[in-house]
Amino acid sequence: MENAEQDGDIESDDSADDARSTETESDRSDAEHAMDDVTIGDRYDALPERIDDEETRDDVRSLLSSVETLETDLEQARANSDRLQSQLEQERSEFKSYRSRMDDRQDEVRDRAVKGLLEELIDVRTNLTRALADDHDDVEGLRDGVRITLQQFDDVLSAEDVSAIQPEPGDEVDPGRHEIIRRVETDGSDELIAELHEPGYEFGDELLRPAKVSVSSAD
Repeated sequence: MENAEQDGDIESDDSADDARSTETESDRSDAEHAMDDVTIGDRYDALPERIDDEETRDDVRSLLSSVETLETDLEQARANSDRLQSQLEQERSEFKSYRSRMDDRQDEVRDRAVKGLLEELIDVRTNLTRALADDHDDVEGLRDGVRITLQQFDDVLSAEDVSAIQPEPGDEVDPGRHEIIRRVETDGSDELIAELHEPGYEFGDELLRPAKVSVSSAD
């Protein structure tokens, strides 16, 4: 009977310890959540009373103050990040709009240039048609009309920075601008232009069509 009473007392003590442990953990959890919404002063006042050493309490207060400063800096950094992100999105939008306007302007300039060139070519064609429609008995007159039209066409090309490639016999071959279509045996120097068959054309520094030439080939 005495042993049973002792066992009952032990179980009661264990239950009491468990209850106190549960209450302590619950209190600690509630305290942690509450600390999120309190100030440095509140946190300092909430320090355990057992910290009696003044120097230690000052150190704790300093640490809490540092934490508050870091939290303030963090909030400011987040605000700056949001502001910079907003500015970046705005600048991206403005750049996209600017690029769209530039593309439209380039298209407009290109269309104007093409239109102007086409108008000039139409004028050349009109003059050539008139020359062919004249009395063909006047061969010399027809030649003059075609010659004038050809000069007008050359003027149009020159105005667009298009130049002819017309090497002379005896000139050296330029592989980048001349296309060899025939080799002619000769007693003279080798690999020189013997004859120009068809002129080439350049647009600025860009090759449009190479000149077709015959090249000398020594025996």
